Amino acid sequence: MPTIPTVFVPPGSPVVLPEGDCVVKPTVSGSAADTGRFRGPDDPRAAALVARLHAQGRTAMVQPYLPGIDRDGETSVVFLGGVLSHALRREPLLTVDGVRPAVVVADVLETVREVAVTPAQRQVAEAALDAVPGGRHRLSYVRVDLVPGPAGPVVLELEATDCFLFLSCASAESRRRFAEHVAAQI
Repeated sequence: MPTIPTVFVPPGSPVVLPEGDCVVKPTVSGSAADTGRFRGPDDPRAAALVARLHAQGRTAMVQPYLPGIDRDGETSVVFLGGVLSHALRREPLLTVDGVRPAVVVADVLETVREVAVTPAQRQVAEAALDAVPGGRHRLSYVRVDLVPGPAGPVVLELEATDCFLFLSCASAESRRRFAEHVAAQI
């Protein structure tokens, strides 16, 4: 399954930033908190973010910034019980202004819209689910976030715990599927 090339930098390890725009973020976060986009390996703010994360005992992740996200945004593909429910397009969150404060979901919902998942996006999202230990059937709900890579969609993250499903932005049919899925779990 295609993913963004990622270097994990645990506390105490030196960081080497890639050429070009890059993203630095913690391995565990929510709403893009403590995540930044930086210009090149000489941006002191990137090293400062890594140092701050390390001081908190957190591991940093360093990734190249994929510019296709500026044009196409991020696609969140939602599965209920391992079955595709709906997909949404989200506007890019990161600018080259450095570290982003935590996102207030209500502030970004107006830029989210339901979209048809492309065959390539579905294939990549399904491959991500197939890689889940124990199988996709063990997940009541999951969101696979995809961004455009150089050769097609790549997995940005798979959210299986406490993920936002963007139901307020989804169609009535998607909300009905969710309600039926929850009712079937009772």
